[in-house]
Order: sequence, then C-alpha cells, then structure tokens
Amino acid sequence: MRILILFLWLLTGIVTGVVASDKGHGFGSWALAGFLLGPIGLIAAAGLSDQKLRGYISRSIQSQYTRPAQNTQRLIEQNYLDLDSAPKLLNESQRTFQLQEYEKNKYIGDFLLDRDASEDQIWMKVLELLEFRRPAIVALTDRSKSNITLAKTGRSACIVCKSDGEKLALAYAKESPHEDILYWQLRVY
Repeated sequence: MRILILFLWLLTGIVTGVVASDKGHGFGSWALAGFLLGPIGLIAAAGLSDQKLRGYISRSIQSQYTRPAQNTQRLIEQNYLDLDSAPKLLNESQRTFQLQEYEKNKYIGDFLLDRDASEDQIWMKVLELLEFRRPAIVALTDRSKSNITLAKTGRSACIVCKSDGEKLALAYAKESPHEDILYWQLRVY
C-alpha cells in the first residue's frame, strides 16, 4: 500500500512538472512542488497562466500593427493607428470616442495627382490605393456605375460603386501646397 501511495505521489510530481512546462514555466521547480504537495501541487500547476499562449498572442497583435515598407512613392501613407488613442479628458463622452474611431476606420489613404489628370488616371489611382489598402473592395467595383463629379467645394470627387449602384468609396480632391497638384483622400462608405 505504501508503495502504491509513493508511486502515485511521484507520478503526481512528474505530471505537475509536465503541466507547468507545457504552460511555459519551469519543469524542475513544479515537479518538486508536485512531489512535496501531491495533488495540491497539480491543481496549482493547472491554474498557472499559459506563458506560451500569451507570447503567441502578443506576437500576433504586434505583427498586425507593423507593416512592411512598400515601394510606392506616389502613395502618401498616413498612419491612423494610434495605439494610445484613449480620450484625453476624463469627462469626454464614450460616444464621441466611438465616433472618432469609426471615422478613422473609414479612412483608406491619400495620394497626389496632377491637377489636369484625366478621369482614367484618377480611376487607376483610386483602384491602386484600394488594392493596396482594401483588396476585397477592388473586386466589387464597377467602372460603369462609378463616376467622377464636382463636389460642393468645386473640386473633383470620384464615387466608387458596385454593379448595383451601391456606393463603396469616395475619393475627393483638396488643395495642396503645389498649385499644379491636387491632394486626394479616399474613404469607404
């Protein structure tokens, strides 16, 4: 009977060490805890945090915010991923903050184009930026339903639509410091 209890105690110590090492903790120290405490040590090892899983999640999240450098000089990349973009004032309403986040998510990017660019050049630039930032939208676009019109400001605007006429994105021109170049911004609906 004592041999059986000793065998179970040793087995509990080994299993405790294995459980702890699978979670990224030291095998030896937890195996010793399992030998000394028996089933209580095994329960403690089962309750440990999973360090391997935390590291994997951390690497996944960090890789999501790092982008490889792109070799496109015409695109102006503005990074709106403010990782510490919490409201600056404690009394700022949560609704306002959520609206700001929604507006940031609608922004796709911007580009520069000559003031006298043709509709084809504008369309190709819009598609290039969409393919760069939101490739799923490019497959939905229909050139025949999309159009380039004058906005309320008097500048050109390109409305990108699906084949059923539903609006997907809007590109609109703004003044730039150079008089022969327009600054375009692209947003999704």
